[in-house]
Amino acid sequence: MRPDKPSQTALRVALARAIESRLPKKKRLCFDSHAKYFLDAPSKRIYETWFRRKLYFLKSNRFMPGIIGSVMVRTRFIDDYLHKSIANGIEQLVILGAGYDTRAFRFAEVLDGIKVYEVDHPATQERKILLLKRKLGTLPAHVTYVPIRFNSEDLVENLTAAGYCKNVKTVFIWEGVTYYLTRQAVEKTLRDVTEASGSGSSIVFDYFPSSVADGSCLLKEAQNMRAFFSQLDEEIKFGIEPRAIGDFLSAWGYDNIRNFTYEDFKKMYLGEKRRKRRISELFSIASASVSA
Repeated sequence: MRPDKPSQTALRVALARAIESRLPKKKRLCFDSHAKYFLDAPSKRIYETWFRRKLYFLKSNRFMPGIIGSVMVRTRFIDDYLHKSIANGIEQLVILGAGYDTRAFRFAEVLDGIKVYEVDHPATQERKILLLKRKLGTLPAHVTYVPIRFNSEDLVENLTAAGYCKNVKTVFIWEGVTYYLTRQAVEKTLRDVTEASGSGSSIVFDYFPSSVADGSCLLKEAQNMRAFFSQLDEEIKFGIEPRAIGDFLSAWGYDNIRNFTYEDFKKMYLGEKRRKRRISELFSIASASVSA
């Protein structure tokens, strides 16, 4: 990723969520009425015009089959996870690599009294803050924005300097980020979370298999996605096999580890009304608690 440019993949995810939110309630996988705030001019033209939206979905599913569906399922799954975590009494929410995440708004009522920390690359975060101020006039009081370069800066130091409390029950959301980091950066972040979390804290994140990162995966969506992201200067660097995720997280201080894959998502979210939606078998999601 270019150090002085906002993330292009974050923009494309916001566009996908915005378009998804225009579908009928029974057909959409997730809903985000705020995603449209972050669109640039070309994205707005796609979002606002029916035939362009249709063409967008057709081209995307031809070029990277199932990727958009999987990204929407990913958002829905993590939304559901957050709802359960709030019901179980978390005191802080940290969104790692927040991009144009809007959960601080979408969950505003149930986040009552829960402090939110959005951690992200400075350039992307600056654009987000600028657009929010234009749309809302002010920034939400319950959100603190924490700039960081994951590959070179210390997560705990940056969070602590922003007012984060290490000793309370916290949920860490890490959506659509691990792919672009080095293995060393992924491991350091996981370690930092365990060392700076109170009792009952947890993390949820998605990841690709190692074959996507090393280029050996033969699926069409994997090959095209690698090439596309590389053109955006956001290369896929990290992956791990689903069968190895348990041992991987245990080694960094986690327990209550659960892993969800393509087959799980089909059962959970692709019911009768959405049976024609395509999702990719590349995406997996893991959740885990910080060991006592």
